[in-house]
Amino acid sequence: MKSLFTRMLVLLMLSVLLVPSGMAQASETTSKWYWGETKTGVYQPLHPNTLNWSGNVLDKGGLNLTTLKQTAKPDEADMVINQYGAIGASAILKLEGEKLEDPTPRDLKGFSNSYTLAVGDIYLVMLSTGQYAKVKIDQASPANGASYQQVSFSYVLESKEKAAAEPEPKSEPKLEPKPDATVNKTSTDAAGRNKPASTIKLTIGNPYAVVQGNTETLQVPPVVVNGTTLVPLRFLAESLGAEVKWDGTERKITLIQEKQTITLWIDKLSATVNGGTTALEAAPQIIEDTTVVPIRFISEAFSQLVDYDPDTRSITITGELGAAVSPSPAKPADAAQEIEKFAVKDYDFDTFAGSYDLWIEGGATNLYDKDTGNYATHEYTAGAAAGTLTINTDGTYTIKTTETKSGTWRPSKVNEVFGYEDSIILENGPDNINWTLLVNANGKTMLSYEAGKWTDGSVMWLPYYIASKR
Repeated sequence: MKSLFTRMLVLLMLSVLLVPSGMAQASETTSKWYWGETKTGVYQPLHPNTLNWSGNVLDKGGLNLTTLKQTAKPDEADMVINQYGAIGASAILKLEGEKLEDPTPRDLKGFSNSYTLAVGDIYLVMLSTGQYAKVKIDQASPANGASYQQVSFSYVLESKEKAAAEPEPKSEPKLEPKPDATVNKTSTDAAGRNKPASTIKLTIGNPYAVVQGNTETLQVPPVVVNGTTLVPLRFLAESLGAEVKWDGTERKITLIQEKQTITLWIDKLSATVNGGTTALEAAPQIIEDTTVVPIRFISEAFSQLVDYDPDTRSITITGELGAAVSPSPAKPADAAQEIEKFAVKDYDFDTFAGSYDLWIEGGATNLYDKDTGNYATHEYTAGAAAGTLTINTDGTYTIKTTETKSGTWRPSKVNEVFGYEDSIILENGPDNINWTLLVNANGKTMLSYEAGKWTDGSVMWLPYYIASKR
């Protein structure tokens, strides 16, 4: 008996250990997407430019998978593929170990907005309607070219018929569980007047919302982070009639509506409601220069009822407008705009203060040997001293190169100098353009200048000087 028990225990341990590392194990209660019939399509002509790095990859349109037609309208496009082999969507996730027709768990995380495609890859793509599709790359032509001319793919669209046959999960979806319907819809304000009813409707991934029957465009669409839906602060404050205050030193947001006061901090997983502390599953953050905050936490703290429909990924908020509502919502809007305007990276920028020697970086020029047809050697050009830069802790600077220029510097805003976490902006520097002092990936401090715009509208910064601190 003991031997039999030992063998069973070993087999049980092996069954656990033999599960491949990193493989997701779907729970029996996990809700899934089911798919319709397999269809095929060809993406041609391909998008001629690089995809937008820091904004909407569909800013110039793309392909609508329902009609299989290309459109120049970002809000009607589902995905885009460019000639350099990048595939993008408002939300896209590369799937591993899953066939095109396989049901897909709804609780997947790690969505991005673009990938470098490869033949055989399968992607989960969120459509402009808020529904989903799966796309498999079948062929990219020409296979040996410097760039692609067309991409053939297979795809399946979300099937409501198959989803209807799916058994209800034993627990509510983590994304936006339905709350208890306990909202007092007949309360009055301090003067004894009935409060006006409010209805707000949004869809995850969709930049449009309906507030009191009027359509509004959001700065960024609702996004899901750690199972929590985040929406633009300015939109939510205006819609709920909340006053907004901003503390730039602490990066603190305060929302006030009647007797309720909510305090949150950028990138902090805790908040307070009337002084009591509560934990958040997702912290307020800044996306594309827009402050986004947890919609359910704030709405319910202001006695609103929040309902989520997992089939359409839509959110409905109902309740009464708060006493902070006025004929002009300028105060909440202005306060939220101040947050977005001055939102900067969380970094001690005073460490940039000091004096620097500026140098032109040395470089090598390859020399062509016409007899062998090869680049046989190279010629090195040494770097040279180019001037000095002084950064003062009071926010001023002086730069001496071929001219002497003084002005003010400021911390860079989020994504302003894309790809560089540590940077400051020297406003109106030499040649009357902005310069940036940044730390590159190799730990070198560089002085770069604003050299126009990329195709997506973001600033192009080109390195010019090495800055060596004295």
